[in-house]
Amino acid sequence: FMLEMIAAGHTGRADNPQVIIAHEIGHAIQSYAAMKMGKWNEIPRSGLPLTAFEGYLRQMLIGAIAATKLPGSADQVYQQIRAELGYRAIEITAMGGEIIAQACGIYYYGEGKRPIAKRIMEYLREMLKGM
Repeated sequence: FMLEMIAAGHTGRADNPQVIIAHEIGHAIQSYAAMKMGKWNEIPRSGLPLTAFEGYLRQMLIGAIAATKLPGSADQVYQQIRAELGYRAIEITAMGGEIIAQACGIYYYGEGKRPIAKRIMEYLREMLKGM
């Protein structure tokens, strides 16, 4: 299954199931950071104010893309991210996108050089230091 996903461009340079686990952990880390940005220490019984939570997730998406420090136009940056992390990384969802989760999976379990994933993980580590 993983080899089919890689061949289809879904994920970049990874051929083991650990990449999926690390990807999902990336989502959890991103959600944790967004909660901390909103000063929520726990999920209130009434739930999080989703519009604010989604805003923090989107802020992190923009920060992650900026952290790549890739040269070129928006389309060229998009193509470079897609080449390393797979097309899943450039999907934008209501919850802020997949780039951080993909970077987490590829950084820890991808094959070959992964400079984009490394820069995104450095951005995430730096952001989490103050939380």
